[in-house]
Order: sequence, then C-alpha cells, then structure tokens
Amino acid sequence: FTAGALLDFCELLLRREAMPSYDPERSTTNDVSRQAIIPLSYVNGEGQALATVWSGGEPVMAERMVSHSWNNKFAHLVGAVVADGLGQGTYEGAAAQLATFDGLRELRRQLGEQ
Repeated sequence: FTAGALLDFCELLLRREAMPSYDPERSTTNDVSRQAIIPLSYVNGEGQALATVWSGGEPVMAERMVSHSWNNKFAHLVGAVVADGLGQGTYEGAAAQLATFDGLRELRRQLGEQ
C-alpha cells in the first residue's frame, strides 16, 4: 500500500469514522486492529489484509519490513513508517503530526515532495 493510503486511514481514525473511540495519544495497535482494521478489511463476507483492500486486490511488493508491538501506541507505529519514508531518523515528530488534521496535511505535503 502507499503512504497516501496509510494517511487516508489515519484521517478516518481522526474523524472517528473508522473507530469512534480512537485517541492518538492512547489507542494501541491492538485497539486499532480490532476496532478498525479488521472490520474495514472484511469484504464480501471474507477477511482480507487491509493492504489488499487498499490496493484493490492488486499485489504490491513491499519495500520495507515493519515490526511492531500490539501494546504500543498505533500513532507511534505509523509515525515510524512515515518518518522512514521521509528519511528521518526518529518517529516522534511524525507521530505528533498524525494527531491533527493540519499535521496530516503537512505530512502529505512532505511525502509528496519526496
């Protein structure tokens, strides 16, 4: 999937459309997986990887392997992915930007310039 698709998902979370209880300061990867990712990836009566849904069923070769902890904040996981895409060495700045709509817009702008 693309960074844009990931940021689109983060926007759905911020709008509380994909997960009404989402809180970027508290929601864990486990919370988001159970309450948003699994429901969104259940298509035509079958579960799929959300990346498959985002790519319209077309295979997309991974460029990076990401490891995570289910109990860490989801925003930290996404922040690390975005920071890597921006060539940044740490995730804190990107993770903080994921908590606001203005921050999401800025991340989209930065990624678009890459």
